[in-house]
Amino acid sequence: MSFIEVVDLVKVYRDPESRLPIPALNGINFTIKEGEFVGIFGPSGAGKTTLLSIIGGLLDPTSGYVKIDGKEITQLTYKELVTFRREQVGYLWQLPEDNLISGNTVLQNVMLPLQIANKPREEQKKIANELLDRLGLSHRKNHQPNQISGGEAQRVGLAIAIANRPKLLLGDQITGELDTTSSIEVVNHLKSFSEEYGTTMLIVSHKRQFIEATDYGFGLVDGKISTVLNNFQVEGA
Repeated sequence: MSFIEVVDLVKVYRDPESRLPIPALNGINFTIKEGEFVGIFGPSGAGKTTLLSIIGGLLDPTSGYVKIDGKEITQLTYKELVTFRREQVGYLWQLPEDNLISGNTVLQNVMLPLQIANKPREEQKKIANELLDRLGLSHRKNHQPNQISGGEAQRVGLAIAIANRPKLLLGDQITGELDTTSSIEVVNHLKSFSEEYGTTMLIVSHKRQFIEATDYGFGLVDGKISTVLNNFQVEGA
């Protein structure tokens, strides 16, 4: 049984001045099984972020639908969608400042999704501290986001995204701002969490390190799936 089912997905924007249609997705179809680690690869403007945003319930499609774990999220009410995003999806964005809240310490940032999920405070601290220790960040837990490196910030973002053990983790160019060493580190941690927790991961990236880590990937060009790639098929990417 498919965990993610994307059917005839279309997204058309409108130019704010001319009102002419700007197609972003042109009939996307694919399925992903639970626990798979899948990449979406393609050039800038291919529709990768739009696709990820619709799957994550952050954007409505023009037509078509998305099912997650048997539930058609494109038909959920606003309240149901909020619950879905809070309880089932973890998000990890390219820029560290989009993952962390300034003014909160690293530990407080990781505790926040657990707090929103109404976990007891001691459990929040326990889980957050365990994650930071696992990610090699215990010595940074009382630091502010502006006091840590980009690679460290992205690992904190990963801790935040995985804290509630979501069924689905979505990542958008999450190594785009990182050097090679930090990128590999983040990728390895993602793979480890996916295997241990059984989390389905759908990651947008153009970096070779990510392509090689995936179970397989979808090539996206001009809003359409151009190919399905195994990691050995992207030599030189």
